[in-house]
Amino acid sequence: MKTDSYSVEVKGNNPFIVLDLKKYQAIMDEIEDLKDRLAIQNRAVDEDIPWEETEKKLIQKFDLK
Repeated sequence: MKTDSYSVEVKGNNPFIVLDLKKYQAIMDEIEDLKDRLAIQNRAVDEDIPWEETEKKLIQKFDLK
């Protein structure tokens, strides 16, 4: 099957799609945007850690005094 923006090829058990480079890049950009949105959403549910607690852990971890 072929359209203006892609074609689907079936050869044996390995079908594949041939995309126009601009269409492929648009899909990849959209995937990247979705990953970013998911990361933001996941970060929004993390609890905030006070700076004092973070500072204390860093001092202990890197033996800073």
